[in-house]
Amino acid sequence: MRTYKLVAAINFTDVHTDEKYKAGQELNVSEERALELFSSPNHLVKYVSHEDDTDIASICLLYTSPSPRDRTRS
Repeated sequence: MRTYKLVAAINFTDVHTDEKYKAGQELNVSEERALELFSSPNHLVKYVSHEDDTDIASICLLYTSPSPRDRTRS
């Protein structure tokens, strides 16, 4: 299983371990836990990377709110 490096976007406490994280702090977690944190509605993490035997990959998320055009019905 891969290990992911996440960077906390805000201060938060991990509900599974009760560990406290500060904004900007790096976390090394399993793939499953990374997906849980990454998909949190509270935007707990802002950056994810992982390393495997052959390469390094990284993902950045950009949060955008819907435009007024997206909110109108036709």
